[in-house]
Amino acid sequence: MNPTPPTRQRRQPSRPGRPPASAQVPPSASPATPEAQAILRPAPASAATLLDHLHTYTPTHISVNTNYLGAGYAILGQPEREAIELLAQTEGILIDPVYTGRAAAGMIDLIRRGVIRQDETILFWHTGGTPALFAYEAELTSAT
Repeated sequence: MNPTPPTRQRRQPSRPGRPPASAQVPPSASPATPEAQAILRPAPASAATLLDHLHTYTPTHISVNTNYLGAGYAILGQPEREAIELLAQTEGILIDPVYTGRAAAGMIDLIRRGVIRQDETILFWHTGGTPALFAYEAELTSAT
């Protein structure tokens, strides 16, 4: 059964004259890579349609930012620790230290530095991974 989605008010792009903020892709990807292309394939038929958004996205709309790779895969650093604590304490959202924690740390830094303005509407896509918190219990509960 496919329920009818609720009627939504159409939002204006957060930056007049430009499409909404770009998508995040894997650190190894660039707009020309298959990874970036794969993000765009389902978008016109899924998210854009559901959101009643008429903009067409191209590879030029994807921004790859590798400034937040941290110390390496699955290595918990202070930025990830801070993001995990901040979202848990202020929003009640549990995020993992491997992917979502690192992405959230990058988003928080971009907001603090004014790259993402406070008046902009952004979407942070939590992709899961919360069970990974248990594997990092000792690191997350130790004093910094």
